[in-house]
Amino acid sequence: MKTWVMRNTSFALLFFTTVNYSSLAQNVGIGTSSPNYNLEVIGTIRTTATLYAGSIGIGTFAPVDKLHLVNGNIRINSGMIQMDAAGVDKGFIQLSGNDLRVGTNASNTTGSFIVRTNGGDRLKVDPDGDVTVNGKGIVYNAANANNLRIYTVPATFAVTLAAHASTTSHIGFTGFSATPIAYVANILTNGGTSGELFRCILQLYNVTATGCDCKIINTDNAAIDQSITWNVVCIGN
Repeated sequence: MKTWVMRNTSFALLFFTTVNYSSLAQNVGIGTSSPNYNLEVIGTIRTTATLYAGSIGIGTFAPVDKLHLVNGNIRINSGMIQMDAAGVDKGFIQLSGNDLRVGTNASNTTGSFIVRTNGGDRLKVDPDGDVTVNGKGIVYNAANANNLRIYTVPATFAVTLAAHASTTSHIGFTGFSATPIAYVANILTNGGTSGELFRCILQLYNVTATGCDCKIINTDNAAIDQSITWNVVCIGN
């Protein structure tokens, strides 16, 4: 049996029936007299109730997932994508004003937000908001929402000093909007023609957003003539 339905100017719908030799060839057409599928509609479909389907293909006749979209876009206006397990909301994607919110629901108290690449977990935000990258902790600003900048500058000085003498100089920074915290780190290189090596110390003071003054002090009991490079580390906004 093959049945199709067509529109008519005088009647809402016209039903036509033809008898086929095979009872397995049963198709319904709306807007077509030769439907090729169980239900073929030439026009727009609208429903105000629930539509059930095993799989839906958009742009494909062979969907491999519950919803399979080929060469197209999905647009959501003032809505969200909600994911649940056993009826409990677990995660969502939502446009909130101008912000895109992606994460776990309040009903999911133990789940983490995880970003994966190349088959592995890369960035993880746990339920308490702590962040790890590749399983390692990160440095963050516990005082406010400003991002922290870490700046390392090698400071090289040619030092010629008498025993227990000192001299002053200046070290420049870049990229800070406020005064950072500055530390003297390790000695990169230390060489010279006289005096015991690694006996000089570097002291920082008058730190600003663009640099700091420093004092180089010879702690040796003899004069020195050396070239020394320190790593200076600055952390701030």
